Amino acid sequence: NDTSSSERGNRRYCDVMMRRLWMIHKGKCKQINTFIHENLAIIVDFCKTPPVSCMNIPSMHNCHDSTHDVRVTDCFATPGTRPPHCHYRKMDSTRPIRVGCEQGVPVHLDG
Repeated sequence: NDTSSSERGNRRYCDVMMRRLWMIHKGKCKQINTFIHENLAIIVDFCKTPPVSCMNIPSMHNCHDSTHDVRVTDCFATPGTRPPHCHYRKMDSTRPIRVGCEQGVPVHLDG
């Protein structure tokens, strides 16, 4: 059945990537992480768009919207998952993103 092998592959991508980056914080599996599948130079260019309020910290105005949709993979922790074996479900999409920049360099994904 193609669906189950595809789902296994989806889970494996997030499990492997999150483990590689050691996404464990305060003894818990990080709940969500987004991987951006875009050339870094293009993401750096997003820092040149007009600044907007950040979604995560509205008082900060060093965030910038992407000029086009980008391919991303969101990894969501499965309920009850615990370190060191954190498990995730994967969702691929193409959507606009907002990045936080410092001195013209992207430092975090805001949304």
